[in-house]
Amino acid sequence: MSLDISTKLTISGEITRLDLVPTRGYAAFLLSRDQGEDWRRQMRFPLIQAHFAEKLNCAVTDVAVGIYSVPEATHELHRFSASRISAAQAEIVKLAAQLP
Repeated sequence: MSLDISTKLTISGEITRLDLVPTRGYAAFLLSRDQGEDWRRQMRFPLIQAHFAEKLNCAVTDVAVGIYSVPEATHELHRFSASRISAAQAEIVKLAAQLP
């Protein structure tokens, strides 16, 4: 996955799984090796949700994002609100503008 934020900043990484959820939309998972990771507070997850909604041509509410936690042997999913996604997008653009 690759997100072009500005001419100075591209964010990229690997999505472990992208699933079709029978009850609603899609789920994108990342692999986590950190125990107790507070992933829902990280800016990257709402950005990933928005990215896949755009790529899959669906509403942001039809995409969930989450992690597979290796040390905890669990998986979690979350759907961020449109306002949280907009805030993350505005924040990353603001941070990108500060790059030399």
